[in-house]
Amino acid sequence: MPSSPFLFAAEALLDFESSRLPDLSSRTVLLPHLHAAAPLLAALRRSVEQAVFLPPRLTTLGTLAGATPADGPVESDSLRLAEIRDALARSGLCRPQALWPAAEEVLTLMNELSASRLPASDDPARLLGRIRAAYGGRLARPLELEARLVLELWHAMQQGKRDDPTRAYARGLARAAQRAPGPLYHLGLPSLTCLEAAFLDDWAGRHPVRALPWAAALPARRALLLAAWPAQEPDAPPLPLRERAHAHAQAVPESPLTPDVSLLAADSLEDEARGAAAWILDRLRNGGPRIAIVALDRLAARRLRALLERHQILARDETGWTFSTASVAHVLDRLLSLAR
Repeated sequence: MPSSPFLFAAEALLDFESSRLPDLSSRTVLLPHLHAAAPLLAALRRSVEQAVFLPPRLTTLGTLAGATPADGPVESDSLRLAEIRDALARSGLCRPQALWPAAEEVLTLMNELSASRLPASDDPARLLGRIRAAYGGRLARPLELEARLVLELWHAMQQGKRDDPTRAYARGLARAAQRAPGPLYHLGLPSLTCLEAAFLDDWAGRHPVRALPWAAALPARRALLLAAWPAQEPDAPPLPLRERAHAHAQAVPESPLTPDVSLLAADSLEDEARGAAAWILDRLRNGGPRIAIVALDRLAARRLRALLERHQILARDETGWTFSTASVAHVLDRLLSLAR
């Protein structure tokens, strides 16, 4: 079994493309993020017998979509959110305190419309008819007014001089598929949107598209996490946590977390901070390396820092106070309220 999970992907890629060595530059590999490029290249170097070779193009969906210039300026989602909020305020359909949450929901729906690649040249009535047909008449009558509002806002914004990010993303992927230089491979992509799946279908109409296999790192720990946080099935709710823990312990007697991970049971934030401080002091006494602390609770982080400072151990806090807790946030909020 290969020691690196990326060796599976490298060997599968070479099975298809070994005849093209040492030049694989016309092949494209889609990655979930660019941090995966370095280990995949290292795995290819281990698998390729030639001393020198040209690797395939390693990229992401976002990078691929942005490789060619957009048709025009793109309006940011933050600006569109503010415009939608103002439009909702003028419509009188929302209470003042619900304007921002409603605007965020409308923006999500509008992005879905853009991702569906509906033609913006259609009038709102025809677009609403296409949506009714797509949903098979499942659009409830109480939602008719809201659906029309969302659709008309989306249509109005599409007629402007600025494109929205989702439509620009769709056009960028479409251009990339039209210019496909050769076969496309993808590795470890998360769940694809309808827009991204359509892009893969467009590319497959010109050149082969193949998924590369890879072995997930630390499979025993992944199984433990899946037992603790199982996928939610609407028709089959998960068993209680105690029962899942007992079943997993029966199947896996030895903990996959040891010796790298240790768990501390704490009844309060004070116990949590004291336990973390004791562990850090023990590591430092034994000549441990530099230690990074990831705190999910601000109060626990402050208490831990105070306990460490009692032992003349200084912690460099790179998180700081959240912006909402600072007095400047209140001042800016009042200024923005006056500016509206």
